[in-house]
Amino acid sequence: MNPLRRTIARQLQNDALSTRCLSFPCSPARRFSTFVPPPPNAYHGAPVYDPVDLASPPSSSAGSARNADPDAVFVVVGASRGIGLEYVRALLSRTAGHIVACCRDPAGAEELGRVAEAADGRATVLPLDVAEQAQVERLANELRSGRERVDGLFNVAGILGDGDAGPERNVSALDRTFLEKNMTVNVVGPMMVIRELAPLLKARKGKKLLPGRSAPSAVVNMSARVGSLADCNRAGLGWHSYRMSKAALNMGTRVLAHELKRQGTWTVALYPGMTDTDLSKPFQKGVKQEFIFPVEFTVGRMLDVVDRMEEKHSGGLYDWAGQALPF
Repeated sequence: MNPLRRTIARQLQNDALSTRCLSFPCSPARRFSTFVPPPPNAYHGAPVYDPVDLASPPSSSAGSARNADPDAVFVVVGASRGIGLEYVRALLSRTAGHIVACCRDPAGAEELGRVAEAADGRATVLPLDVAEQAQVERLANELRSGRERVDGLFNVAGILGDGDAGPERNVSALDRTFLEKNMTVNVVGPMMVIRELAPLLKARKGKKLLPGRSAPSAVVNMSARVGSLADCNRAGLGWHSYRMSKAALNMGTRVLAHELKRQGTWTVALYPGMTDTDLSKPFQKGVKQEFIFPVEFTVGRMLDVVDRMEEKHSGGLYDWAGQALPF
């Protein structure tokens, strides 16, 4: 194992449940039906938000009403593979609405195409590179002219490494171009998507699908434990660009939560834990299998968190178990 992979593998072992990968394919060898996760590790620092109670009945939640609405529209950004693709599958299964799956190269996303084709008209695949503002604006225009609303937005697209180079392990490895690319894709991209879709997210306000209650729209940003400032004193080695980008995204999530709640939109940042994907394969040596989550488990638990959110949780950073993380 080369020095970079050895360093990252050690970091993964020390922090086995923290996010280390984004939307890449899950290994077919992993069986979700037999997976039992260990409890999350303790966090440094005091969480600002209350935990999400995953034991509460989903039928009483605002998320349940949103999921049951056949006119609802759910947008997944970064849907070509891995976590993003599994979000598309899971939303088709647990909601009655329409799924808009966005990725940079729809023609090359063959599995996504097969999922959409089998969805009986409930899924649409659209091109989107979050680093290109014109494409973000074009997506918003297409949704305004076609669907006229967005009930759930899942910002999954992001980067960790850059090909063989991988994430930085020390300050001497910092590269201006790669740092700027991390900020563009991991922060600017999702924030611009939210900006353009905010009027469509507002369209849900006032729909009384629960007795005496509206069913708010939801924005879900994929974050990471390594973006926590308070928790950075544990195995805080390297990954400068990725850590900084996720810390910035966490702040954006919290600021937007205060603003968007006035229009009936709740905003949350989630970290999925270490998920079994192609990106994590080089770093899995020495990591116990119980600390590597099947993608079906990861997405299922994150949707459980989203579905059971209340207004008091908007703006928080949560793990797959509903625990609030310190910022």
